[in-house]
Amino acid sequence: MKDLPEYLRMRISLAGPRGEELLSSRDPAILRQDMTRISNPDFFETVNKRYEKKAIKSWNFGDLPDAMEFQDRNNTVWVFYPGLEKNGGDDNCVNLRLFRSRDKAIDSHQQGAASLFGIYLSKELKFLKKILKIPAKLKPAADYFGGLKRLESRLYQSVLNDSFRRNVRTAEDFRSHARIMLPQMLKKGQEKLNAVLTVVDAYQSARSKLSHLEQTHRGNTAVLVFLEGLRQELSRLVPETFMELYDKDRLKQVVRYVRALSIRSQRGLSDLAKDQKRAAELKLYLEKLEEQLSSLSPATATEKRKALEDFFWLLEEYKVSLFAQELKTTVPVSKKRLDAKIREIERLV
Repeated sequence: MKDLPEYLRMRISLAGPRGEELLSSRDPAILRQDMTRISNPDFFETVNKRYEKKAIKSWNFGDLPDAMEFQDRNNTVWVFYPGLEKNGGDDNCVNLRLFRSRDKAIDSHQQGAASLFGIYLSKELKFLKKILKIPAKLKPAADYFGGLKRLESRLYQSVLNDSFRRNVRTAEDFRSHARIMLPQMLKKGQEKLNAVLTVVDAYQSARSKLSHLEQTHRGNTAVLVFLEGLRQELSRLVPETFMELYDKDRLKQVVRYVRALSIRSQRGLSDLAKDQKRAAELKLYLEKLEEQLSSLSPATATEKRKALEDFFWLLEEYKVSLFAQELKTTVPVSKKRLDAKIREIERLV
């Protein structure tokens, strides 16, 4: 679609209940627009205020349908999507509300459900909090991620999300999932803790190596620019919220990517020109990724977002193949495969 000239793209028109044109475009993403914002902007807010419930501490609101229909003053029927949401900074309750978008409703509801599970099982999960402790010897490393307490808090929330971030819609399913998962929580928590500690250790090692190389070559501008680029790349790969972003299986791969970066830092100093030549090959795909990410909008399909995430991790494997071949890639990766993947992404809306 993107390769077609403008005049060959089909024009799409969205009409109101009386046949009037509300919106038109040659971009298929128009089909994902929320038309209540255009034809009846106050209707959603009015309906939501009647429907929403705040400060919920238990599943006491009945079963939730995936979607609900509401009729406005013009007898037009609109579809909205109910779901839970976290109650700001208060971890002791959640809210129930409507959403205009199905995708947003599901995403918020899953996060809200994880919080409600945490409230529902708060007594039983006290021991889980006790075992999710970062060893004191890793305190310097934990400081990169906001300190021990902050890291432990995020670790606990990530374990909750891994087990309870679900699109449950009935009280029966909610209680059933709680019964199934509760006996597994300590094991899951220990596994996630071990995976997180491995990442923290690898991260600290990489940061220490970069700092040492910077000190050793502090008079060499080209080397310092190279190392600063790696430092920024490391921070993007392992942000402060990494344990919430990645499950334990992904964390294992992140350790390998961090080690690949560390190997590259040392190897690049031996032959900076060779590293830059390979970096130029990588840059083409990083720019493609950035171009696609910058074009994302609330209307972007979940399928495209998932494809971009897959492409991001495929690029990490490509970095391993370019700069640290001895670590081996987990999947076949080549320019041909990367080109095919980006073409697939460009066809999505």
